[in-house]
Amino acid sequence: MRYTGRIMKKKKRARVKAGKGATRAAAARKAEERKARLAAYRAANREKIKAYNTAYRAANPEKFMAYRAAYREKMKAYYAAYYAANREKIAARHAAYYAANREKIKAYLKANREKIKANEAAYRAANREKIKVRQAAYRAANREKIKAKQAAYYAANIKKIRAQQAAYYAAKHTLKP
Repeated sequence: MRYTGRIMKKKKRARVKAGKGATRAAAARKAEERKARLAAYRAANREKIKAYNTAYRAANPEKFMAYRAAYREKMKAYYAAYYAANREKIAARHAAYYAANREKIKAYLKANREKIKANEAAYRAANREKIKVRQAAYRAANREKIKAKQAAYYAANIKKIRAQQAAYYAAKHTLKP
């Protein structure tokens, strides 16, 4: 008699544990069913949902713009963190793509040279101040690196630089009749 109490407790614990697992499985099954129902509803009422969203955005433009701005900032932070964490992997992927498609890229650049130049000029014109700030920040952060590059270039090209200086001064100080 004394042992039956312990055995009954063990059996009860086993039933409770089985019940917990069963409820987890049931909850997972319900979640899957809910996802399937929602997907079916969205597929069946795609146009209706689209019309509702369009009407809501038209009625609440400030909310929609605030949402878009917040989402844009959130994604900028996400992409910056992803890029920082996977810099080598991304660089390797880009290098592999470039190596595999070198001729295709060159052909595209050659065919669209004017369009690319126009886009770059438009960007520079529209973002002149932003570019100046970015360049100043880069120069401030990399002052020693820039000086080292300049010194290396000067040392490697001293004869060429002297010849250019002499030609410039000769042209500037020559008296013209």
